[in-house]
Amino acid sequence: MENRSWILVAAIYYCVLVCSVTSHDHTQDYCRTRQPEQCCSGRDDKCTVPRRDTYCYCDMFCAIHLAVDCCPDFEATCMEGPGSLEECSMGDKTTEACNKCECIQKYDPVSRSMKRTFNCTDHACLNDDVLINNINRNQHGWSARSYDRFSGLTLEDGISYFLGTHYPKSHVMKQYPMSTPKDYSPSSQFDARQKWRSLIQPAFDQGRCASSWAVSTAGVAADRWGIESRGQYRDSLSLQQLVSCSSFIMSTNPCRGGRLEDAWWYLKKDGLVSEKCYPYMSGVTEKKEICYSTCNDECPNKIAKPFTQKMTPMYRIASNERSIQYEIENNGPVQAIIKVRGDFFQYDRGVYSYSAEPENPQLKGNHTLEGYHSVKLIGWGVLNGEKYWLAVNSWGQEWGDEGTFKIQRGANDSDIEKFIAAAWARLSHHDLRRLSRAANLHRRRHTLGSLVRVDNKGA
Repeated sequence: MENRSWILVAAIYYCVLVCSVTSHDHTQDYCRTRQPEQCCSGRDDKCTVPRRDTYCYCDMFCAIHLAVDCCPDFEATCMEGPGSLEECSMGDKTTEACNKCECIQKYDPVSRSMKRTFNCTDHACLNDDVLINNINRNQHGWSARSYDRFSGLTLEDGISYFLGTHYPKSHVMKQYPMSTPKDYSPSSQFDARQKWRSLIQPAFDQGRCASSWAVSTAGVAADRWGIESRGQYRDSLSLQQLVSCSSFIMSTNPCRGGRLEDAWWYLKKDGLVSEKCYPYMSGVTEKKEICYSTCNDECPNKIAKPFTQKMTPMYRIASNERSIQYEIENNGPVQAIIKVRGDFFQYDRGVYSYSAEPENPQLKGNHTLEGYHSVKLIGWGVLNGEKYWLAVNSWGQEWGDEGTFKIQRGANDSDIEKFIAAAWARLSHHDLRRLSRAANLHRRRHTLGSLVRVDNKGA
């Protein structure tokens, strides 16, 4: 019994001694006093501190495997306390605007500690609040806003999906432009929608298919057919036929872009049926889609008979205000190429001009990426002393001012005046005879109406 009592006393004494030593050990400075640096990145077997009759480690391998050979003050010194790792859990994923983020563990050289934090991609976003606020605050003559359709998309996505015009080849750029009558004097403002009511096609939505080369071509062609046929043909033309069936387009996937001269060549050679006959799908599928033949007198959707409308060869208009104005006012809308930078996607109202805000180094990602787009010019005017062109875009009627935008006129802003093109409707002899009869009938009615008015005045 006496021996057992001595054993119990010895055990208690040993426990108190060990616990005291251990407690004292955890309050000692090891990593904290290490020279020349407290903690080491990665796994470093030389990153040690003497501890009693051995060594303990202060390398970041301890953050992953907090082993018994790591110094007692490792967490407090190298990890800024054990709670810092709770910022995120390894493998967690989230998004920040258009950027994807994943929780990782990395060394922070400032605090010389390992931290768990979200690591995000560094893309410029189409909807960038900082860019939008800078544009609106610095008063560039136009306002900017975000759009739901661009949510979660990068600027690279925007250029890939929503543009799609490859610059014309050199021989096309050298084409001699149409001349303008010397006695032409443009009015201060003009809108083709007012002169040719119901004949000008509204803004189309190309969707997630870089088909502006096709949208602008089909849009101008449909407008010209409506104007030159005096309203007998006023349907929009099939964008899908141009995307799916044109073998002239340089890309194997026309949803990744095409050239305007190739689109006009297709309209000259094969022509287009109506949008109602051959509806657009590539904006949703993001693919070329199968080319359906309309030669068997049947539309792909089987609800109408196909009628093919062709155009004459494309011609260029000189790159000056007066020539462009004359062409629009006398013959109808024209096609223009525009260089698109990061700020154009956020256009809301006003007269757009490149703001240079995308070049601000404080913005996240590279906002200076650019691409070429094609649009339809339908008029001009002056707003708050600023001359502008009135243009129709192809991002739906929710974008801009019901799908249209104003852009600075006379300064070739964003290359808007550098390449202007159009073509004539290729009317058949039957169409021309019918139009001639309609014109003669109109003149007879007008003359008869004038005689009746004169006769009534005489009475």
